Amino acid sequence: MKLTFISVLALGATQLCQGHPFLIPVMDELNRVPSSSNERSLGSVIHASNQQCDVSNSDNEEMWIAHLSQHGKSPFNSDPSYKVYRNVKDYGCVGDGVTDDTECINRAMREGARCGGQCGSSTLTPALLYFPSGRYKISSPIVMFYFTQMIGNALNPPTLVASADFTGIGMIDTDPYFEGGSQWYINQNNFFRQIRNFVFDLTETPATAKTTGVHWQVAQATSLTNLRFVMSTDPATQHQGIWMENGSGGFMSDLVFEGGKYGMWVGNQQFLSRGLEFFNCRTAIYMNWNWQWTFQKLSINNCDIGIDMTSAGTTTASGVGSILVLDGQFSNTATGIKLLEHMPSHSDTSGTLLLDNVKTNNVGTMVATEQGNVILGGGSNLIRSWGSGSLYTGTDGMGTQQRGDLPSPPTKSPNLLDSDGSSFYVQSRPQYEHYDVSSFVSVLDGGAVGDGVTDDTAAIQKVINENAGCKIVFFPAGTYILSSTVMVPPGSRLTGELWSVLMAKGDVFQSMEDPVPMMKVGNAGDQGLVELSDLIFSSYGAQPGAVLLEWNIRDDLSAGGSRSGIWDTHFRVGGTVGSNLQYAQCPKKADHSAPNLDRHQEERPSMVIPSESGNMTSISAQQQRQQQSSDSGVNQACEGVHTLLRLTASSSAYLENIWAWTADHDLDDGELQRQVSIYTGRGILIESNDGPVWLYGVQSEHNTLYQYQLANANNVMMSMIQSETPYWQPVPNAPHPFPTQSTWNDPTYDHCFTTDDMSPNRCAMAWALRSIGSSNVYIYGAGLYNFFYDYSQTCLDTEDCQESLVDFEGNQQLYLYNLNTKGNVNMVVGDKTQVWAKQADNANGFCQTINAFLTEA
Repeated sequence: MKLTFISVLALGATQLCQGHPFLIPVMDELNRVPSSSNERSLGSVIHASNQQCDVSNSDNEEMWIAHLSQHGKSPFNSDPSYKVYRNVKDYGCVGDGVTDDTECINRAMREGARCGGQCGSSTLTPALLYFPSGRYKISSPIVMFYFTQMIGNALNPPTLVASADFTGIGMIDTDPYFEGGSQWYINQNNFFRQIRNFVFDLTETPATAKTTGVHWQVAQATSLTNLRFVMSTDPATQHQGIWMENGSGGFMSDLVFEGGKYGMWVGNQQFLSRGLEFFNCRTAIYMNWNWQWTFQKLSINNCDIGIDMTSAGTTTASGVGSILVLDGQFSNTATGIKLLEHMPSHSDTSGTLLLDNVKTNNVGTMVATEQGNVILGGGSNLIRSWGSGSLYTGTDGMGTQQRGDLPSPPTKSPNLLDSDGSSFYVQSRPQYEHYDVSSFVSVLDGGAVGDGVTDDTAAIQKVINENAGCKIVFFPAGTYILSSTVMVPPGSRLTGELWSVLMAKGDVFQSMEDPVPMMKVGNAGDQGLVELSDLIFSSYGAQPGAVLLEWNIRDDLSAGGSRSGIWDTHFRVGGTVGSNLQYAQCPKKADHSAPNLDRHQEERPSMVIPSESGNMTSISAQQQRQQQSSDSGVNQACEGVHTLLRLTASSSAYLENIWAWTADHDLDDGELQRQVSIYTGRGILIESNDGPVWLYGVQSEHNTLYQYQLANANNVMMSMIQSETPYWQPVPNAPHPFPTQSTWNDPTYDHCFTTDDMSPNRCAMAWALRSIGSSNVYIYGAGLYNFFYDYSQTCLDTEDCQESLVDFEGNQQLYLYNLNTKGNVNMVVGDKTQVWAKQADNANGFCQTINAFLTEA
C-alpha cells in the first residue's frame, strides 16, 4: 500500500499538542472490504490553530484498538474484574483457517455472566470483541449477546469461514430461538449491537446447504458496516448473506454480497441500507415484509432479480409496505424489481415503490410483475423520479394513486450533493484505522474516572482543549459525569468504546426556562472539523434544563475533505442502571385522575398569588412548574432533559445512525422491561440557516413537544427518520410539563383548546415532524408512529391515538417521499389545522403510506 502525507493545519486549539508529529495518510489504495463510491477523505484539513500539528500514521498490522494500553469498564457491574474488551486471540483462537475457533469465540462472547437466554436486556454487561486479521473457521453459530460490538481489524479485515459441516441458523446469530419458537430477546427491543470489518466466507459449505452469514434480527442503535459476504455462484445455490425475519431497525452501510441465492432475505419495520453492492446473486434482495425500507447508493450487478417484492400480505395484497431506492444503479440484471400485479389504491397502498435518481445499464426489465408484465422498461436509462403509490400535490387533502413518472422531479440543492453533483453526499463513519495508537489520548490519562459518580467535567475539558487539532480524544468504556458545559473546539475528534456515556448531572441543568448545553460543539460562527463517534449522551435523574448536545460548528467548505458529523452515537434519557430514572423511580403512571391545569400558565415567567397576609407575592417559574407538576400527576424527579440535540442557525452537520431516545421502558429490568414515564422536552431541533445538514438513519422517540423540528432551516436532507409519540400522552397534554419558549420556536398547542376544557386531548400530543419556514428540505423515508393513548392501545383499532403527526407551515422546496404513519387521524396538516392528507385514504396493512407529498415542493 502506497502512502503519501499531508500536514494538518490546526486552528483554534487552546494549547497545541506538544512534540507529536501528526500526519494524515492519504491512501492511493484503501484496504476496505466494500469499494464504496464515497470513501471518506483521510486528507481532511482540521482547523484548530495557526500552527501546524502533525500526526503519525500506523506501521502496525493491527488497528489502534488492539494496541491500547487501557480499556474501559462497566461502572455499575458488581464484578470489578468484568472485562469489556476481549481480543479473541486471548481466548485461544488461532485464526489459521484450519483450526475450529467456534468455542473460543463463543467463550470470549459469553464470559462474565452476560445477558443471554432469558435475560431480556441489560446495559451492565457490554462487550467489545476484537478480531485480529486471520481466517477463523467456525462450525456452528457465534451467538451474539446483548450490547455487543464485534470489530475486525479494518486494515486487513478478518475472515469468518463456515466449515464444510457448518450447522445452524447463521454464522452469527443475534437472537437465538428456543424450542417451540420463542427467542432470547424481544426483537423490537434488541438494541445496541455493532458488527464491522469482516469477510464472511460461505463457500466451503455445500452450495445446496442453506448457510447464512448473519441472522440480524435487531432494533435501534445497531449497525452492520464494512462487510463482505462471499457465497457460492452455483445456479442451485441456497446460500444467503443476511437473514432478518423481523425487528425495528436500523442501519447498515458499505456491504458487498457476492453470489448466493439471496444477498439479503429481510423483513423489518423500517430500515436504511446505504452503500450496498450485489454481484452475481440469484436475487440480490428478497423483501419478505416491511413498513418502510430505504435503499440509498444501491448497486446491483449481474443478478437475475434485483429486488423481489412479491411477498403476499394477509390483510393486504402485498406483505411489503413500501420501498424507496435513492441514488442507485442496476447493471446487467434481468429484472430490476419484481412486484405483485396489485396496483396501490386508497384502500390498499401496500407495495408502494419510489425510484429517485436510479441508473440502469443493460437491464432486461426495470419493474415487472410476477407474471412478467412490464411496468417500467429496461435498457440503459436514468430514472429521475418514478413511483407507484399515493401522490399529493395540493392543499385540498385529495391525493391520487399514480404509477409512472412523478410530475415534479425534485430540484436538489447543490449544497447537499456529492462532488460531481449527481447524488446526495454520504460519508462513512470514521474508524481512524490508519492512525497509530500514539495519535490517541485517553481521557483517563487526563484524570477522568468514568465511574458514573466522579465529576469528570474539568478533566475532560482539559484533555479536549490540549488536543484539538492534534490527537484523537478517546473515551474508554464508562460513564462520565458532566456537571457543567464541556466545550468542544474546532479540530476535535472524540470517539468512545462501546458507546461511552456522557451524563449530565448538576445544578446548572435545572432551569427549564434557561437551558444549558451539556456539551457544546463550537460557538456560533466557528468553522472547522469536528467528529463524534461511539458515544451516548445521557442524564442523571431530573435535569430539565439540560440540552444534551448543542452543535454550532460549521464546515469550512474551502478546505474540502470530510464533513463535521456524528456517527453511531445515541441519546438516552433514563431506563438504565446509573440514570436514577428507572422503573423504581419512574414507573408507568397508575393514577391519571388529576386534572391538567390551564397550559397557558406554563408560558408565563412568573405568576402572582396572594400571600397569607393578603399581599401579592411573585413566585418563580421554577416554583410554578413544581406546583403544576405536582397537581398534574407528573413526577418531577422524572423530568429528564430540556432537549436532546440542537443544530443551531450557524451550523452544518452530517448525522448517521443516531437513536435519540427518551426511555419508555427499563433496559435493566430483566425480562419484565417494565414501562416508565419520563419527560423530555424536545427531540431534535434543526435551525441551520444555510446547512448543509444530512440525517441518515436518525431516529427520535418519546419527547414531549416534538421528535423533529425544522425551524427556518435550509438545505436539509433526511433519509429514513423514525419516531414514536410518548406513550403517556395526552396525560398530561403537550406541552406539559415543559413551558413553551418562543425563542425556540416551540409549538404552543393553542389550536387544540378552543374552550376552557383542558381534559386530555388527542390534538395536544407531540408532533412527530414539524417544519416551519424552511426551504430545500428533502425527506426520503419516514416512519412516524403513535402506538398509545395514555398507555392504552385500543385506539389502534380506530387509528385515532393522535389527531395529527406532521405539520408543515410556510416551507418552500420541501419534498417528502415515502411517508408511513400509524395511529393518527391526519397524516399531514398545514399550519396545524388544515388537513392535507388523511390516514383513511392511504391504508397500508398496519400503517398508512404516502409515496410522494409535494404540496410545498
